[in-house]
Formats: sequence, structure tokens, C-alpha cells
Amino acid sequence: MYLSEESVTLLDNTEMLWSLPSWTFINNSDDARNPPSEPYRDLPVDAGCSLTVHDPHVLEYPGVGISHELSDVVRGDDVVAILTGHDEYT
Repeated sequence: MYLSEESVTLLDNTEMLWSLPSWTFINNSDDARNPPSEPYRDLPVDAGCSLTVHDPHVLEYPGVGISHELSDVVRGDDVVAILTGHDEYT
């Protein structure tokens, strides 16, 4: 897993709001088995930051609240990390 130096610095600021649009790793799929996005979600959460997840194709995932309204997830966030090329993100 790679995070830029700037991203790691952002983890020091627990006041920042993060959003992670995309949970699956296959574009336009609901296959959420072993998502590579999970460690990227865990880093800011473990650092104490607030993070929301959006995926239009995944209804639920154990231990992760997934929103289906993109505008609610990214509204006012400081960091938005899109990891999957869903059509909704183009």
C-alpha cells in the first residue's frame, strides 16, 4: 500500500473529514470480497479521523457503514479518495 507524504501528514489532523467513494475494486461491480480499499479506510479511522464510505453497488459490508448518496458523503470533506472507476465517478 502506498500513501503520499502529504496523505500521511493529513492523518495527523484528526479534525479532517475524509470520504472514500468506492469500496469494491472492480468497476461497476457489487463484489466486495476482500476489498483493497479496506486498509485505506482503516488508516484515517485508526488515526482518529472521521471517514464516510460510498459505493453505489454495495448494499452493506460487515463493520462498515456504506452510504448510497454520494452528495452526502463528499459534502464539506477535506480529503476525498476515489479508488474505483465506477461510472458514477466520471
